[in-house]
Amino acid sequence: MKNKFLYLISFLEGGSLMAVEVLSGKLFAPFYGTSLYVWTSVFGVTMIGLATGYYFGGKISTYDNPHKKLRTVLLISIFSVLFMTYIGELILVMSLNFPLRLGIFLSSLIVMLPAIVSFGMVTPLIIRLLSFKNQNAGWSSGLIYGLSTIGGILFTFSFGFYFIFSHGVYYSFLLVVVLLIVAFCFSLQMNPYEK
Repeated sequence: MKNKFLYLISFLEGGSLMAVEVLSGKLFAPFYGTSLYVWTSVFGVTMIGLATGYYFGGKISTYDNPHKKLRTVLLISIFSVLFMTYIGELILVMSLNFPLRLGIFLSSLIVMLPAIVSFGMVTPLIIRLLSFKNQNAGWSSGLIYGLSTIGGILFTFSFGFYFIFSHGVYYSFLLVVVLLIVAFCFSLQMNPYEK
């Protein structure tokens, strides 16, 4: 049962990551358009955030009580996406005072990085939790990255083709928050003393 919750969390995390990436492009559009600079910054900051999250997620996964750390990281991801929803536009307005490319990059960094780093931290923690009983870490890693990627594919098309156009950017961000709350609730179903 614990594994099923971890698989669902991985799916929702991967989907939320890609939804946030697509939504970021739409969030930036009224201020900077949809230029190559915008998408380069969105993709670049996503890579920076994931690399940072994978590193620190791997590091904290070696400490005691990875269940609690996973819950904490999921909570941080919820508040990070709320930050994007309510503060993102204010930061983008302030960034207009900078030269174009610098403004795009700095605003991407400030608006996106907390959420992306927290998403990146989830995967190493899940792999650690799956590895308590399962000695085949390669299989666990492949499965988790696969589920996360499937979630990313489905959410990319769902948000890009439907939710943003039918509900707008604001409510689409809130939908991501709801999905992350569901992932957090799944994490509460796991017994922290189960090895």
